[in-house]
Amino acid sequence: MTTLFKIASAAAALGATALLIPTTAFAQDDETIVRGERAVADLPTGYVKFRDINLASDDGVTALRNRIRRVANAICVTQGVKDLKQQMSEFDCRNVAIESAEPQIASVIERFRAGEFAALTPIAIVGTK
Repeated sequence: MTTLFKIASAAAALGATALLIPTTAFAQDDETIVRGERAVADLPTGYVKFRDINLASDDGVTALRNRIRRVANAICVTQGVKDLKQQMSEFDCRNVAIESAEPQIASVIERFRAGEFAALTPIAIVGTK
Protein backbone atom coordinates (compact mmCIF):
# COMPACT_ATOMS: atom_id res chain seq x y z
CA MET A 1 0.00 0.00 0.00
CA THR A 2 1.18 3.50 -0.70
CA THR A 3 1.69 5.96 2.10
CA LEU A 4 -1.05 8.21 0.72
CA PHE A 5 -3.51 5.30 0.67
CA LYS A 6 -2.59 4.42 4.26
CA ILE A 7 -3.13 8.01 5.32
CA ALA A 8 -6.45 8.26 3.50
CA SER A 9 -7.59 5.02 5.15
CA ALA A 10 -6.44 6.21 8.56
CA ALA A 11 -8.14 9.59 8.12
CA ALA A 12 -11.38 7.88 7.07
CA ALA A 13 -11.24 5.59 10.10
CA LEU A 14 -10.54 8.56 12.36
CA GLY A 15 -13.44 10.49 10.81
CA ALA A 16 -15.79 7.56 11.40
CA THR A 17 -14.58 7.32 14.99
CA ALA A 18 -15.15 11.04 15.50
CA LEU A 19 -18.82 10.57 14.68
CA LEU A 20 -19.14 8.32 17.71
CA ILE A 21 -17.70 10.89 20.11
CA PRO A 22 -20.16 13.35 21.66
CA THR A 23 -19.59 16.89 20.48
CA THR A 24 -19.28 18.10 24.07
CA ALA A 25 -15.97 16.26 24.19
CA PHE A 26 -14.69 18.92 21.81
CA ALA A 27 -15.43 21.99 23.89
CA GLN A 28 -12.95 24.38 22.38
CA ASP A 29 -11.48 26.32 25.28
CA ASP A 30 -7.87 26.03 24.20
CA GLU A 31 -6.16 26.96 20.97
CA THR A 32 -5.12 23.43 20.09
CA ILE A 33 -5.31 19.91 21.40
CA VAL A 34 -2.29 17.72 21.02
CA ARG A 35 -2.61 14.15 22.05
CA GLY A 36 0.73 12.43 21.81
CA GLU A 37 -0.97 9.20 20.92
CA ARG A 38 -0.95 6.68 18.15
CA ALA A 39 -4.67 6.31 17.78
CA VAL A 40 -5.13 5.26 14.18
CA ALA A 41 -3.22 2.21 12.97
CA ASP A 42 -0.49 3.07 15.48
CA LEU A 43 0.13 6.43 13.78
CA PRO A 44 0.88 9.70 15.58
CA THR A 45 -2.36 11.68 15.79
CA GLY A 46 -3.19 15.21 16.90
CA TYR A 47 -6.23 17.47 16.89
CA VAL A 48 -6.48 21.16 16.04
CA LYS A 49 -9.19 23.45 17.40
CA PHE A 50 -10.20 26.53 15.47
CA ARG A 51 -13.50 27.88 16.81
CA ASP A 52 -11.80 31.07 17.95
CA ILE A 53 -10.58 31.79 14.40
CA ASN A 54 -12.54 33.68 11.76
CA LEU A 55 -12.18 31.33 8.80
CA ALA A 56 -13.91 33.82 6.54
CA SER A 57 -10.68 35.84 6.42
CA ASP A 58 -7.32 35.05 4.86
CA ASP A 59 -5.64 35.81 8.21
CA GLY A 60 -7.90 33.26 9.90
CA VAL A 61 -7.04 30.55 7.36
CA THR A 62 -3.33 31.36 7.83
CA ALA A 63 -3.75 31.05 11.61
CA LEU A 64 -5.42 27.65 11.17
CA ARG A 65 -2.60 26.41 8.93
CA ASN A 66 -0.04 27.64 11.48
CA ARG A 67 -1.79 25.66 14.22
CA ILE A 68 -1.79 22.57 12.05
CA ARG A 69 1.96 22.92 11.49
CA ARG A 70 2.54 23.32 15.25
CA VAL A 71 0.53 20.21 16.06
CA ALA A 72 2.29 18.26 13.28
CA ASN A 73 5.61 19.23 14.83
CA ALA A 74 4.38 18.24 18.29
CA ILE A 75 3.28 14.75 17.24
CA CYS A 76 6.14 13.97 14.85
CA VAL A 77 9.30 15.77 15.93
CA THR A 78 11.26 14.80 19.02
CA GLN A 79 13.82 16.91 20.85
CA GLY A 80 17.46 16.01 21.17
CA VAL A 81 20.25 14.67 19.04
CA LYS A 82 19.08 12.52 16.12
CA ASP A 83 20.73 10.74 13.25
CA LEU A 84 19.86 11.65 9.67
CA LYS A 85 17.49 8.70 9.26
CA GLN A 86 15.43 9.78 12.29
CA GLN A 87 15.42 13.40 11.14
CA MET A 88 14.13 12.38 7.71
CA SER A 89 11.51 10.11 9.25
CA GLU A 90 10.26 12.95 11.45
CA PHE A 91 10.26 15.33 8.46
CA ASP A 92 8.18 12.83 6.45
CA CYS A 93 5.79 12.32 9.38
CA ARG A 94 5.33 16.08 9.73
CA ASN A 95 4.63 16.55 6.01
CA VAL A 96 2.18 13.65 5.90
CA ALA A 97 0.39 15.01 8.98
CA ILE A 98 0.02 18.43 7.36
CA GLU A 99 -1.20 16.86 4.11
CA SER A 100 -3.75 14.77 6.03
CA ALA A 101 -5.39 18.00 7.18
CA GLU A 102 -5.86 19.52 3.71
CA PRO A 103 -9.26 17.95 2.88
CA GLN A 104 -10.52 18.81 6.35
CA ILE A 105 -9.30 22.40 6.04
CA ALA A 106 -11.23 22.85 2.81
CA SER A 107 -14.33 21.33 4.38
CA VAL A 108 -14.28 23.42 7.57
CA ILE A 109 -13.68 26.64 5.63
CA GLU A 110 -16.60 25.88 3.35
CA ARG A 111 -18.87 24.93 6.26
CA PHE A 112 -17.76 27.96 8.31
CA ARG A 113 -18.53 30.30 5.43
CA ALA A 114 -21.92 28.61 5.00
CA GLY A 115 -22.73 29.37 8.65
CA GLU A 116 -22.51 25.79 9.92
CA PHE A 117 -20.53 26.73 13.04
CA ALA A 118 -22.09 24.27 15.49
CA ALA A 119 -21.24 21.23 13.38
CA LEU A 120 -17.51 21.98 13.23
CA THR A 121 -15.22 19.70 15.22
CA PRO A 122 -11.43 19.80 15.59
CA ILE A 123 -9.31 18.79 12.65
CA ALA A 124 -7.54 15.45 13.11
CA ILE A 125 -4.08 15.15 11.66
CA VAL A 126 -2.28 11.84 11.21
CA GLY A 127 1.44 11.36 10.64
CA THR A 128 3.45 8.30 9.67
CA LYS A 129 5.50 5.83 11.65
